[in-house]
Amino acid sequence: HALKECTEYLPRVVENLHSDEEARSKMCLAASSAGMGFGNAGVHLCHGMSYAVASQVKGDFWVDGYQRMDCGRDNEKDSGGKHGLVPHGLSVVINAPAVFRFTGTPMSVMNDAAMSPAEEYSMDRHVEC
Repeated sequence: HALKECTEYLPRVVENLHSDEEARSKMCLAASSAGMGFGNAGVHLCHGMSYAVASQVKGDFWVDGYQRMDCGRDNEKDSGGKHGLVPHGLSVVINAPAVFRFTGTPMSVMNDAAMSPAEEYSMDRHVEC
């Protein structure tokens, strides 16, 4: 839903930022819808944690297939003004297994309908991925 709305209304927002209130409203709803999708899919924590991974790039680390660029960071003494790159998708995927183990429902809970809510809550949160 959100992608469809963005496809329709983003060009209108770009063309008429201040005058097209309908397009701006639809983009706000699309952003909210996409955010709920992230939360429901369980990838919100992976994305939040990805910034910590990407910020740990040291020196000249680079992933094959990505263009190198000089971003004018002259204050980075060891990299000569250049900085490494951990692509967004890679930094998200690195955290995914740990997040899914922490937030997932253990199979024993899903298979044991007789378990009380208190027992569910107190169970180990880790599951096999």
